[in-house]
Amino acid sequence: MSRRVRCAAMGVLAVLGLGACGPVRDTESRVPVARIDGIVIRNELAYPVHDTMIEVPATGGYAGCGMILRRSACSTSFPAADYRREALVFRWTEYGEPHAITDIVLEPPQDRATAEAYWLEVIIFASGQAGARLISAPAP
Repeated sequence: MSRRVRCAAMGVLAVLGLGACGPVRDTESRVPVARIDGIVIRNELAYPVHDTMIEVPATGGYAGCGMILRRSACSTSFPAADYRREALVFRWTEYGEPHAITDIVLEPPQDRATAEAYWLEVIIFASGQAGARLISAPAP
């Protein structure tokens, strides 16, 4: 077999191999279930937390706050983004020790007819523990 044919065959196999290894996407998860136009991260601990970050690996989106003082919160708004049940990751640091909760998939509140847009609320409620939910957007 000539070098040129071998290279072409290897190229075809590489392309086919990459296609076979690609992620299988659930089409139902691509339907927007909510619009998110802000975040609030609450620190209910008796000490500050650092490097808080919410990430959406499927889209590359992220938002966070550098430091949140004890028993306080950080919030920000941004242009509305459709949420399609993508898994979220929340990371933070307590006393220099990193923590994370992963594979967070949220459902909109039951009263979704009363709110057009939502905020993502993350609460650090105990050392190394946090939870997340969608809440109605605050009034402007």
